[in-house]
Amino acid sequence: MKAREIERFRLKLEAFLADVVLAMGRKERREHAEEYVRGLLMDGERKSIEPMADRLPDGDVQALQQFVNQSPWSTKEVQASLARKVEREFVP
Repeated sequence: MKAREIERFRLKLEAFLADVVLAMGRKERREHAEEYVRGLLMDGERKSIEPMADRLPDGDVQALQQFVNQSPWSTKEVQASLARKVEREFVP
C-alpha cells in the first residue's frame, strides 16, 4: 500500500490495534507497534526496520529497532488479544 492509502485509514487501524497492543504496556511501545504495522502494510520489498522506517513519514529507525529487539512485552499476550479482537469483530 502507498503511504497515502494507509494515512486514509490510519485512525481505523489505530482503533483496531488499541485493544491488541494494550498488553504491551507503555504508551511509547503501543505507538511503535502501530508504526511497525503500518510499515509492514506499506509497499516495498524490504520489510526490515530501516527500510520500513524510511518509508514512514514519522518513522524513527532507532525507536523501531529498540521496539522490535529490546521491548519487554509478551508475544503470547498480544497474540491472545489479537485473537479475541478478530473473534469479536469478524466471527459471526
